[in-house]
Amino acid sequence: MFAKEWTAEYQGNRIVVHHSWGPAASFKVFSGEAKLYINGSKVDSSTDLIALGKRPAMRGSLKLGDGSFKEVEVFLKSGMLSVKAKICIDGGRVGGDDF
Repeated sequence: MFAKEWTAEYQGNRIVVHHSWGPAASFKVFSGEAKLYINGSKVDSSTDLIALGKRPAMRGSLKLGDGSFKEVEVFLKSGMLSVKAKICIDGGRVGGDDF
């Protein structure tokens, strides 16, 4: 399995995207999974094999110290042998790749 991880910090909160992919146990097909963690808790995941980066692959909610919430969205873009991830909060990029 191949794995890649992206992180972002936002107002004292840690956001992590972990993506892994590789041949399935049968070695006949490939499988992959992306996971979104906010402050150590898994909040969403995706098993899409092809991602074009145009719509969020994963979403979560981030609670700030003042009690308000921010929307976290992760966009994935797959290539032949690589994957890119962009972490956004309320529509603005806060971490990951720029695409």
